Amino acid sequence: MLWDSERSLIFCDQQAKNKILRQMSDQSLFFDIKFIDPLHLYGSLSHRYFFFLKEQFSYAYDHAKQLIPYFDYIDIEANYHSEALKTMQQIKIRLLATEIYQSRPSEVFHNRVIGRVHHMPIPSLFGKNEMEISLWEKSTSPIRLVHTENDHQAAYAVYEEVVALLEKNVPIDRIKILNAKPTDEYTLTKLFQDSSIPTSSTRKERLSSIPEVIDLIRALQNNGYSAFLEKLETCSRDTKEAVIRLLNLYLEEDIRNHPNILVRLLEEASLSITHYRGCVTFQSLNEVDVPKENYYLVLHYTLDDFVDTLLEHPYLSASEIEEIGYPSLDEINEYQEQKRKDFLAETEHITLFFSAYSDHENIPSDIVVDRLIIEENYRYQIKEKTYLKHLSALEFAKAKYDLDTYYLERLDYPLLAQTFAKDYRLYNHAFTGIYQEDLKDLLQKNNTLTGAKIESYHLCQFQFLLKYLLKLGNVAPSPSQFLGTLTHSVLEQSIHNNSFDLEDVVMTSFDFPEEEKYKETIYRKALLQELQKILPIFIDFHQKTKFNEIETEINFKLPYQDFYITGIIDKAMVFQTSEENQYFVLVDYKIGEKDFYLEEFQEGRTLQLPLYLYAFMTMNPHAKPAGLYYQTTGVGRYKKMENAIETSFQLKGISLESAAVLQALDEDLTHLRSAKLKKDETFTKYSKVLNQADFIAMKYSMEKQIDAMIQNLKAGRFEINPLPSYGKKKDSISCEYCDFRALCYNKNKNLGGEEE
Repeated sequence: MLWDSERSLIFCDQQAKNKILRQMSDQSLFFDIKFIDPLHLYGSLSHRYFFFLKEQFSYAYDHAKQLIPYFDYIDIEANYHSEALKTMQQIKIRLLATEIYQSRPSEVFHNRVIGRVHHMPIPSLFGKNEMEISLWEKSTSPIRLVHTENDHQAAYAVYEEVVALLEKNVPIDRIKILNAKPTDEYTLTKLFQDSSIPTSSTRKERLSSIPEVIDLIRALQNNGYSAFLEKLETCSRDTKEAVIRLLNLYLEEDIRNHPNILVRLLEEASLSITHYRGCVTFQSLNEVDVPKENYYLVLHYTLDDFVDTLLEHPYLSASEIEEIGYPSLDEINEYQEQKRKDFLAETEHITLFFSAYSDHENIPSDIVVDRLIIEENYRYQIKEKTYLKHLSALEFAKAKYDLDTYYLERLDYPLLAQTFAKDYRLYNHAFTGIYQEDLKDLLQKNNTLTGAKIESYHLCQFQFLLKYLLKLGNVAPSPSQFLGTLTHSVLEQSIHNNSFDLEDVVMTSFDFPEEEKYKETIYRKALLQELQKILPIFIDFHQKTKFNEIETEINFKLPYQDFYITGIIDKAMVFQTSEENQYFVLVDYKIGEKDFYLEEFQEGRTLQLPLYLYAFMTMNPHAKPAGLYYQTTGVGRYKKMENAIETSFQLKGISLESAAVLQALDEDLTHLRSAKLKKDETFTKYSKVLNQADFIAMKYSMEKQIDAMIQNLKAGRFEINPLPSYGKKKDSISCEYCDFRALCYNKNKNLGGEEE
């Protein structure tokens, strides 16, 4: 073993480190070994970090979090070419000066034998003379690979495998279920509970999942830190202790002055895991130890879900990553794949489950392992015997199946039918409603409301049911999604670093949809040409505006009755006029042309920006709205006009009826499409402007629409009710882009019928 050397330096993750230390302890070995995980910070950051970056650099929590892994690699004396690296260099200098960041002394790593586990990348500054460490012996027993039609069938296959192992007297503590998603755990836990098989999970539960903490977050967002503390005093002992432990990590002044950061800390904090014995255990693939006696059942053996593949580095481009010497995408992905290869090669008892369809069609993992793999197909069938408590109900189901399918009637069928027929549900292809227990189950699994979901429900309740509760919609990636994601990334980077390598980012970042790969080159080149024209306008606007406190990609998750209001605000710009007075505008980037009309909002057709208004004002109760805008960023906007791109890129939406505030946003209003001033500083009659009372009314109207939707959802209202057609159109706007035209039988032109 490598640790036979007195001085070693091993590159590995925490899981492998724990394994090495346990093996040393078992052998009573004590050597001077240093461990480094090069993909995570191996220096140290104090708890002041997020607050310091917000105060000194106006970095939001999520943006500051993206920088953390790179600080060990930033050389404070280097002459970097990239503006992003220069900025990080200045940040690191400030962090070192304030002792918020402390690096590990380099001398502790000198003159050591270097090793790594699973081909972990080794930074160039440590050299390349490394030894590969294998922690387990290779197994020669075969691997079983079970093919199922979908995730639900896979869960039943795992359940039956657990039962089979228990029948073979395998100790229940030795059975581990790996790589299960929350929906898998939900289905399996139900099956195990009905069978009186105890389970436990090592999945970390969010502190914010506790109802009392949800109320605390709401009090903090709506009424401030003092109200939050008052609410905390009324909480149960366990909740109070968990929250106080979190608060004690930070300075009182910091969390009082930055409630938004405290909200994010509360949302990301996890409860400590209680480990139980005598249970089937759900575990993550990334925390697995592999004793030979354990039996591992691995779900989602697919190309996308088995190996954690990194598609891009957060914040930095590929050339910037190379410049600082951080591991490349290829090195990281090779390590992740090798980690899974070693797991497959060395695990004695292992069964893999491949689901051909989850939310989309799947492809089996392509990992090559030198070991026999026995493949088999699984399909659930009602069994003669069962471990479920309600044995007789299942006996009736099977007896009815035999009678309906093969005309075989059991002697006890009349008695079974008399007892259980009232509970038996006959399948009907026409939509006639939904069972209350099924509805409750669906709403618990899908308890988030976004602008798109609320719009969908108002357009057609039946469409919402199919798309968002039953998950029947088309989820295949498209070029439009690719362009939107890439454009968002470019615009976000330009706000904090306006001299990054645009061509490198546009031509190399993100994966283009495989099905339309032949279009990739022309799409990337077209986007690059447009962004080369757009970015100077974009950067000039941000340099001149007084709305210069800018946050991008603002994630929010606000508790609302039994649901969560969620979403991502592309950009918020804040104008601080005094210590207690600030205005904000919200911007949503769109690939295609889009504008905001008040009448459409009142009809329930355009709800995204009003929902963002509700969310931002809930999180910042003292801020005043100055504008809600869409900004077109997509390809294909060329027209005969010479300034077509500049015109299309203008902010389109609704503005505050205040010349002074809007001129602080944009001095000559050239960047605004629908707000123009006359010579007397009053707005033209075509300007779309509202006063403060109108914006507040919009917020409350949005709440009423959410309340009405929730009430209807709980009542199970999913009628086929598209909005009436309008103008000269023969088709309802509800049906225009609907994926379910062949299901609802609504009579309109798009569906091949005659409108009544």
